[in-house]
Order: sequence, then C-alpha cells, then structure tokens
Amino acid sequence: MWVLAVVAFWSFAGALSVLSRLDWPPLRVKSVQAGAIAGFFALFFVAVWALRSSVGQLALLFSFGIMLGGIVCGFAFFPYLIRDWFDTAHRWATGIDQMKVAKSYDRAEAAERDREWDAAVRLYREEVARDPADPEPWRRIAEIEVRRDRTEASAAPYREALARLREPEPKATLAFRFSDVLVRMGRVEEGRAVLERATADLKGTRFEEFAKERLKNLPVRADRK
Repeated sequence: MWVLAVVAFWSFAGALSVLSRLDWPPLRVKSVQAGAIAGFFALFFVAVWALRSSVGQLALLFSFGIMLGGIVCGFAFFPYLIRDWFDTAHRWATGIDQMKVAKSYDRAEAAERDREWDAAVRLYREEVARDPADPEPWRRIAEIEVRRDRTEASAAPYREALARLREPEPKATLAFRFSDVLVRMGRVEEGRAVLERATADLKGTRFEEFAKERLKNLPVRADRK
C-alpha cells in the first residue's frame, strides 16, 4: 500500500516536471498552479500516512526521503513556478499588465510562413486558451482554413472571432470577409444572415450603410444542398 502511494507521489511530481519542460500553457494559469501544489502535498501526506500504518514512528524518518524524492522528480516544476511568480510580481509592480501592447504571435506566424498549417492552428489555439476573449487568434485560424482550401472548416472560427469583436471597423471588415467566403461556398443565405446581423450591430455607424449596400449586391440564389 505505502509503496503504491510513494510511487504515485513521485509520478505526479515527475509529470509536473515534464509539463514544465514542455511549457504546457495551462500550467501558467494560477489556479492550475495552486491545484498542482495542493496535489503535490496531498499525495505526499497520503504517502506518509500509508507508510506510518506500516512502520509506525519510523515513518517520520522516511518522510524526509520521500519528500526529497518528490523534489528530485519535480526538479523542473519548482524553478518554473518560482520564475512565473517572480514574473507575475514584476509585471504587477511595473504595471506592465495595464499597458496596451500589441500581441505577438511569432511562433504561429513562423509556422504560417513555412506553410505548416496544423502547427499554426495549434499555436493559435494555445493563444485562445491564454486569452479566450481575444478575437484575433480565431480570425487567423479561419484565414488559414481558407488558404489551405478548407473553407467549410473556416466558418466556425469566423463566427467565434465575430462574436468577440466590439469595434465597428474590424467587426465590419470581418463580417464582410466572412459573408464573401460563405457566398463562394454557395451558402448565400448564411452570407446574407451574417450581413443582416452586421447591419444591426453596426447601426448608427458609417459601416451600417456599407453592410446594406453589400446586402443589395448579394446574388439571388438558393444555398447549395
């Protein structure tokens, strides 16, 4: 029993170490870090409790070795955690988080340039996980699907991006682009619905008239079955 508990504790610590080495995006989330720390100590105490039921008071002596083993197995996690905490403290102290700085998608853009579409989509989805409210990664995923002739797959990310846009100009631009893509696929009525929604969302702005003009110029034909 106690052997299994110790192995589970060390395995958990080792898994945290591997995920830290891989720079697993969810591990940057503070609630996930707190859960990882709680799991680490919970499994440690379970291992000590299981050991105590077998060897009695000697468990206290062995517990130091168990903890040392956990630290060794999780050797990459703790420096990762400390660096992240220091970075968070630095950003808070300097006010960096409150500064409006354009985001960088260097790795994803590099994958796009190399036409590594799957890698680019994966990296943009990681950006979505970091900032679910940001429309830009969704827009870029949609454009990748169009570029690699998977226009049907572009519809969902286009919708996700549109739902997150608030400023009139980018919202109008993306709505017009999405409508054009739908029309090219033969889904004219869906393209019309996108423009009608855009007309309502852009009411009172100069883009409202642009949306109405595009509605007038839509081809009159049934959607492809």
